[in-house]
Amino acid sequence: MSKCSAIKANGQRCGGRAIDGSQWCWNHDPAYAEARQRNASKGGKRGGRGRPSAELARLQERFEELAEKVLLRRGRAGRRCGRWSAAGWG
Repeated sequence: MSKCSAIKANGQRCGGRAIDGSQWCWNHDPAYAEARQRNASKGGKRGGRGRPSAELARLQERFEELAEKVLLRRGRAGRRCGRWSAAGWG
């Protein structure tokens, strides 16, 4: 197992493991520059953990509905209004 021979911007040597048959790790190997660029361009275009934005918007709406229902119960959140039981929420 050889170490990557790239020198980082801060002057330190990269601590990554070199790819077999190469002197660099995946992050520094010029052969993978295009793949790294493609992956980087996807960043921030999808929701957290790969969920599409539409799903996040649907979940946000559902959370707001649930919060409203909790708050409508006597104007405050009681100790039991967010608890699930066999009879349902309440």
